[in-house]
This record gives sequence, C-alpha cells and structure tokens, in this order.
Amino acid sequence: MAIDTFISINEVKKIVNLSSSTIYFLIKKDEFPKGVKFGNRTRWSVQHLTAWLEAKKAKNGQLG
Repeated sequence: MAIDTFISINEVKKIVNLSSSTIYFLIKKDEFPKGVKFGNRTRWSVQHLTAWLEAKKAKNGQLG
C-alpha cells in the first residue's frame, strides 16, 4: 500500500489552477475530490488529485 501525501487548499489551487470557490462548487457537484478533515483543517489527497487530473486530461484527449 502506497503512502499518500495530503495538501492544503492553497497547494491544491496551484496544482489545478482553480479558485477556492470553483473547487468547492465542483465538490458540491461531485466533480472534484473531497478533502479529508484533520482536526479543524481540510487536506486533499495528492493521489486523488492526480487521478482526477489524469481523468480530466483523458476526457479532453490530452494524453499521449
């Protein structure tokens, strides 16, 4: 089993090039990975974000 890394919303925004409000909007529509609560902080799985990005690229025909 691989060890996952969890990152903050600021790091997520840099990786996916979306605003916080857009990310939360997509989460409500079940179109973006949900974060995981660690105490009062939310963090996102790098593995889940990578899978989401790869799926988006594949859907848009950008892999290859």
